[in-house]
Amino acid sequence: MARRGLSSLMGLLLASGLMTMGLLVGCSPNSPNTGSRDMKPQWGQPDELFSALNPTDRALQKISVVGSDGLPLTGAEILIGSDVNDPFVGNLLTTDALGATALPAGWTSAQPVTIDAPGYVRVTFLNLTPQGFSHKMKRVEFAPTHKLKGHTLNHVMRDFDGKADFGLIFKALSKEDLFNLQLSSVISPETDKISIAGFDVEMPSNLTLPRQKERYILIPITLDKPEFRFYFDQPGNYLLMGAKGRFPFTEVVNQMQSGKEMHKLINKFEFMGGSVKSVNVSGPETTFDFDVAEINFTQTDTVKFPAPGTGRSILGGRLMEWSPNQFLPTDIKLIEAAGDVSLHRGPNRPHHLVGVLKNSNEFEEQNPGVDRLSASLVDDTTTPDFKFLSLLDNPIATDLQSVKMPNVTIPFTPAELIVYASVGKVIETETEANVVVKTYLKSWEVYSTEMISEIKLPRWKPLTKEGLSRWEAMYAVSREASLTTSHRSLDNMTHVTRSSVDF
Repeated sequence: MARRGLSSLMGLLLASGLMTMGLLVGCSPNSPNTGSRDMKPQWGQPDELFSALNPTDRALQKISVVGSDGLPLTGAEILIGSDVNDPFVGNLLTTDALGATALPAGWTSAQPVTIDAPGYVRVTFLNLTPQGFSHKMKRVEFAPTHKLKGHTLNHVMRDFDGKADFGLIFKALSKEDLFNLQLSSVISPETDKISIAGFDVEMPSNLTLPRQKERYILIPITLDKPEFRFYFDQPGNYLLMGAKGRFPFTEVVNQMQSGKEMHKLINKFEFMGGSVKSVNVSGPETTFDFDVAEINFTQTDTVKFPAPGTGRSILGGRLMEWSPNQFLPTDIKLIEAAGDVSLHRGPNRPHHLVGVLKNSNEFEEQNPGVDRLSASLVDDTTTPDFKFLSLLDNPIATDLQSVKMPNVTIPFTPAELIVYASVGKVIETETEANVVVKTYLKSWEVYSTEMISEIKLPRWKPLTKEGLSRWEAMYAVSREASLTTSHRSLDNMTHVTRSSVDF
């Protein structure tokens, strides 16, 4: 119970982005400017999903594929159509030493285009017209095994002040991370056990409690969990924040012990600053300490949030843009009624606001529908216009080959739109506190810039079901067209709504 609570809470503290993907369309008869899944949008063509880097002469156009490191990917297979030699002979291509291949002469109409390479998530782009493009592949994720450990240093604390000071380690989030974030990627399923007044509490391993003295009821106790452990699925350079914060100790522990849902306690937790570092996770185990005295959140201002609606709540927060497309949360609050909310901001950086709309009974990890949400990323103003997309029903799927998308209402006319779905396997692990943690590992992603009611995967290289599987669905839209050449990228999107189904 205690482990589940703190893990959920810390996940919510980070969930300024808990925006994973879930797409689909439908419209409400009373909602103006809504999209219909049976209509073809007027805001763009499917081929604009990619970077337009090719010349207008078709004979000179290429399909270029790069790996997650940005280097040309040799030997990637590209299928144009639904299967080998369907709809034309010679539709299976292979990239050369430069990661490229010429457009085949037989490609004369809009077709699904699928790219596959060992070690990468397979991807299909629906209804692409004959045109060159470039695409960056995503690496297949694995259960995290590369460990980063260390301490959070230089907390400013006072014993017996009623506040518990904590540190928390998490990764910076890209725009697409905000739409795809899995709780297990920021809160390790691993736990560390500490004792409070004679009872054991399971803490997330990436949380620290520097040595401090507090009272629980009238009992003096010493909190001391100085080391964090944080896990990655592969080595590499990561931008991380070692955050510092505090919460009213006795009040929170009492409510945890009485079974109060942890998202109801989130407003008791306060981020106060920390340290942001680029860390090279180079092997099975890396050690790094964070000096949390480097950054202080000293400024707050109010933001007017809308009413979430009956049976719903909004997780609202402010994001600090550390560098282009890298965001860090500076404050998160649970909003259950319309009104002004005070949020911390970081120093000398651009900031943005995020709102995550959820059904109030779908916040906790153990509850069905926990990943259902509608999220809006907007400018940092005192009166932001979030304009949430509708919450989705679950997609309908019984196998790995196809999924029926739920309906969605879009309360404005989108400038750009992506319909997205993915399928993969779900790994279930049980913590020492007997809490089942689900980790979703994607195998195949599908993108469309047209509204569609059902997605069917190409027959080429069909997936094999092993254990529990998941289809997720998402709609992602932008209220303004991108000014870059990379149109229809998830990095351009500002509003998403998602849901998923396990089978």
